[in-house]
Amino acid sequence: MFVYQAHEYLSQSLKATFNAAAQALALQGKLVKFFSPKADPSCDELAHNLMSSARILEHIGSEHPPAAFGLKTTKINGQDCSVSEETLVDKPFGRLLHFKCEPPGPAARHVPKILLLAPISGHKATILRDTVRDLLPDSDVYVAEWKDAREVPLKQGFFDLDTYFDYVQDYLHEIGPQAHLIGISQSTVPALSVTSLMAARKDPCTPMSMTLMCGPIDPSIKETEVSRLTRQQGIDWLRQNVIMPVPQGYAGAGRPVYPGFVQSAGIMMVAPQKQHQHPLHTINELFRGQGEKLDADAPYYLQMIEDIFIKRRLARGTLTSRNEKIDPGKIDRTGLLVVEGSNDNITAPGQTKAAHDLCKGIPDHLRDYQLVVGAGHYDVFSGPLWESNISNKIKYFIRKIAAFEGIAYDPPQVAALSKAAPIQSQKPALAA
Repeated sequence: MFVYQAHEYLSQSLKATFNAAAQALALQGKLVKFFSPKADPSCDELAHNLMSSARILEHIGSEHPPAAFGLKTTKINGQDCSVSEETLVDKPFGRLLHFKCEPPGPAARHVPKILLLAPISGHKATILRDTVRDLLPDSDVYVAEWKDAREVPLKQGFFDLDTYFDYVQDYLHEIGPQAHLIGISQSTVPALSVTSLMAARKDPCTPMSMTLMCGPIDPSIKETEVSRLTRQQGIDWLRQNVIMPVPQGYAGAGRPVYPGFVQSAGIMMVAPQKQHQHPLHTINELFRGQGEKLDADAPYYLQMIEDIFIKRRLARGTLTSRNEKIDPGKIDRTGLLVVEGSNDNITAPGQTKAAHDLCKGIPDHLRDYQLVVGAGHYDVFSGPLWESNISNKIKYFIRKIAAFEGIAYDPPQVAALSKAAPIQSQKPALAA
């Protein structure tokens, strides 16, 4: 019951300790450098190591401002273009952000409207900073950003999967027809579910295409340690052991949440992505405070675990939302691209590809599948592989789908893909 409070106390205590240690190490480094013989490389190395350790400890002990995308400029047709971030829709648990950029000159851009769904997986939407940055030159980018549940007063009610689906549909209606939807990690489930609901109603704002990246559409396929432990512990154990009330001092005091620091610690222990990371960096991730961490409202987390991971209701075709059946088979005009990483130890290859089997109404010419060789979970949407290969694939896929609807966007500002690019493109085979 008091784990959250203990984490807050420990975080503050460690910050003070690390600040004191940083000052001591910095002083030792200066003294070594001052008193050592000028031609002694070993003393120079020792001073360098002491100063480096001091900087790491100082970073851990410092207060970090709220996370921001910090995207101020981009290049369009070789020209610098200012980027402004605006909030189009503000709801109790989330916002619809729009990254506006128009190149200088009279010519208007004709680019696809893309809605990125940030996952609610212990981290704020800024985890998609690389994703947004690399899409901006060739797209009109919108982001579904989720608020930290510990900052949402109890009087605002609770957030669950149905609320998530409602928000995304409202955002798509705000953006208008012919939008393209991208779901990443856990947000692939709402992306596929919302597209299914809107397609069944023949909603004119049904996404023209959806890209699903490294998400648990069917977590039973090549089950990872993360999904196995989640399933084995069971929903009652999780409710009793990882759901905690927000402590006093926050707007959401008393709200039951799945804390971001618990999820981050669990992922680091069960599926570490950086095996050779310095121990001090690991401590930093765990105890530097919230930083870019995000608490999830308990109803959403528990429903996600029970319905998607344990009962596999999306994969089995039994998931509903507000008494409406979610049937991916109703999708018939939306393009589907699935992207997975061969080394993903959080969402194994095949778990997201299962969407192709569920979406039986999508014709072959509107489908594609990419397996990124050597990519871990986070590599699929950030870092060098995303920047040099995957983002280009998505841009070309979106334009291909639009062409079938008679829409010609401006060509993407990307170099031709290298023949040696570590991506395998396969025709998705439907299960018998």
